[in-house]
Amino acid sequence: MNSNESIARIIAVHKERYALRDEEHGEYYGKLKASHFYHNSRFPYPVTGDLVKCQYVETGDSVITETLPRKTYIQRFDAWSASNAQAIAANVDEVFILTSANHDFNLKRLHRYLAVSRQGNAHCTVVITKADANPFAEDLLQVAKADLPDTDVLLISAMTGQGIDEIEARMPAGSISVFLGSSGVGKSTLVNYLAGREVMDVNGIREDDSKGRHTTTHRQMIFLDWGALVMGLIATAPMYWAVGAIETITFVPMLGAGGSYLSFVTGNISNLKLPCAINALEQNGVSASSEEGEIISTVAIATSSIVTTIIIIIGVVCIVPLTPVLEAP
Repeated sequence: MNSNESIARIIAVHKERYALRDEEHGEYYGKLKASHFYHNSRFPYPVTGDLVKCQYVETGDSVITETLPRKTYIQRFDAWSASNAQAIAANVDEVFILTSANHDFNLKRLHRYLAVSRQGNAHCTVVITKADANPFAEDLLQVAKADLPDTDVLLISAMTGQGIDEIEARMPAGSISVFLGSSGVGKSTLVNYLAGREVMDVNGIREDDSKGRHTTTHRQMIFLDWGALVMGLIATAPMYWAVGAIETITFVPMLGAGGSYLSFVTGNISNLKLPCAINALEQNGVSASSEEGEIISTVAIATSSIVTTIIIIIGVVCIVPLTPVLEAP
C-alpha cells in the first residue's frame, strides 16, 4: 500500500461524491477513479458500508481506487440495470425490520423485507415499534412469532424504553446495523433514542392510516456512543418497482385494462380475482384478449369484490354482539 493509500469506510453517498472515514484521517470526501470504475467493471460501485481503498488527498477530494469484497449486502431490484439488482448497503451485521403496532402491521410485508435482506446473508430481527400506543401490542408480538418461527421478533417503545436494551444487545461496538421499514414506523425516533440526541428529523403520522411523511429517505452512517454504527435509512419502496411492472405486464393481457384496474385497487389478485376471471372466461368460452373477454373478466372481478365486501359486512355485524366477550380479560 502506498504511503498516501488507506482503507476507509463509505459512510454516506452523495451522487458521485462519497463521504469516507478512517482511523488515521477521520472523515473526508472522495470520488471514484474513472479508469477503475467507469470504463470497465473491475470493481462494483461503492455503497454505504463498503470498505474501499483510496488515495488520501489532504486539500481536496481523495481518489477511491477499489471496492473491497463485501461480507454481506442488501440489494433492491432495479428494472433499468443490466443485472436487475442494485446494492444499497454493504457489510451489514444486523438488519432490523421495523413495523409498528398500528395499521402498518402486515405479515406479508415482513416476509418481503426478510426475503430481500436475507439474499445478502445479513442477520435479521423483526421489531414491532410503538408498543405503548396499542393495548394489544403483545398479541401482535405473539402473532408475528408464530408466523416467523425462524426469526427473532422484538416488541419495543422508544417512548417508554421498553425493549430498547434488546436492540442495543444486538449492536455491539464496531458492528453495523440497518433499519428497514415503511414511513411512519418509527425509524427516526428509534435512531434518535439510541444516539441520545436528535440526529434525524421526526414527523408525525396520519391518524386514519398511520402513514408517515417520508422523513427517512437517505442512507448515512450514524456513530453511537458505544462504538456501534447505524446505517440510518434505506428507501425500500424501489425494491418493489420491478415487481409492480412485472405484475402489470402479466395481468393486463389476462384480465384486460378494466379488470386489471379493479384488481389492483381491491387487491388479492392471484388468490381471488385472477381465478374468478379465468373461470368466467372458460365458462363462457371466450378469449381473454377479445373485447367480450375483457368485459366478462371485468364483471367477474367486480362481482367477486362485491361478494367479498358483503361477506365482510356480515362478519362485522355478527361479531359486534360478541365484542364484550372478546374484550373481557
